[in-house]
Amino acid sequence: MKSHQEAYASAFTAPFSFLRTVDDDLKTTSWAAYANASYALTEQLRLSAGVRYTNEEKKYARTTSTFSTLGALNGTFAFKAQETWDDVSPMVSLDYQATDDVFFYGRVSKGFKSGGFNGRANTPGEEQPYAPETAISYEAGVKTELFDKRARANFTVFYNDYQDFQARVGHSVTSPTQPIPAIDFTVLNAGQLKIYGAELELAANPIAGLSLNAEVGYLHAEYGEFSEQRAAVAPATGFTTLDRSWQTPAFSPEWTARLAGRYEWDLGDTGFVSVGAQARYRSEMALAIDNANLTTRVRFPASSSRATGSTTRRSSGRTRSGTCRPGSTVRISLTRSTRPTPRSSPRWAAFARPISAPAHRDGHGDPEVLGTPYIQTKRPGRSPGLSCICATLSARDDVALHGASLASSWFW
Repeated sequence: MKSHQEAYASAFTAPFSFLRTVDDDLKTTSWAAYANASYALTEQLRLSAGVRYTNEEKKYARTTSTFSTLGALNGTFAFKAQETWDDVSPMVSLDYQATDDVFFYGRVSKGFKSGGFNGRANTPGEEQPYAPETAISYEAGVKTELFDKRARANFTVFYNDYQDFQARVGHSVTSPTQPIPAIDFTVLNAGQLKIYGAELELAANPIAGLSLNAEVGYLHAEYGEFSEQRAAVAPATGFTTLDRSWQTPAFSPEWTARLAGRYEWDLGDTGFVSVGAQARYRSEMALAIDNANLTTRVRFPASSSRATGSTTRRSSGRTRSGTCRPGSTVRISLTRSTRPTPRSSPRWAAFARPISAPAHRDGHGDPEVLGTPYIQTKRPGRSPGLSCICATLSARDDVALHGASLASSWFW
């Protein structure tokens, strides 16, 4: 994979110009071999085991050239790097079918992600590679079906132990009072990261047409070891805080939950109509690895770009599905979504799309599905006419109405 980038700057009030070109060339060669086998210990108990061998070689070359009217800025920094990583990843699982409706399972496996190189290395000291990441995952759970398969309850517990976790960072400054100039890494290796939690999933169809769902998840994430490698590279800056294991890992909300319900009326050959509603909750979480002041150890507030507070989302909607012609089914929906934040108002979204069409996301959060702008259906033997009209109406978080579109298609 090759790329070429250019950045240009100039000062309007002074004879100053700046041009930087960056050329990257990355080649990855990867191969793997694996084997898996299962053995029935009894009619209900099954043991499975597997192993995978992975080998990856990466060759990377980067050249950064700077051209400026200020001679001190001119120069070229180039480096070539090559590394090979390999790993053996085993897996073992045990399944027990207690009854036709109750299933227990347990699993232990190892995962592997190869290392790499800094894609932002523009000065000496930034070109060093980062190490591979490995994880040992433990999972156990039970899956049940109740009341003549009208209800389902699943429960899972898990524990993941990461070694050399690849913590992706966005820039060189980790604290407003402790800058690290000139050192810019994209990935740091956190020595150890532990994640454990549990998930409960409930679903029921108490009567024909009615479906109810509830989900709740608990997650705890913490670093066991995390050293600030950027400080070690630039000791002259006076940056002495090396231990970052006290920080909160990014994208690890402690609690998540979802409640949903839908009722569907069957209209026979003409299609169906359904109404539904759902609510989602997520506790606060960090949005970046560098999410706290390393001097005071205080997390950045939820209003910053590095963290977000807890959120609750509620939405409701109606769906009408019918057939334009044999073989082309169109779904038309109207969705209302609210968020309890002072900068957002209730949002409505109307969309129409073929049921087989891929989902399209517009804006942030719910509604998650907005449709294609129009669908053309041609009916043989008919005079020119309107084939299909579909409207899309959506809104982003910070405005009441993001946009609306109405599209139609005429044909001969």
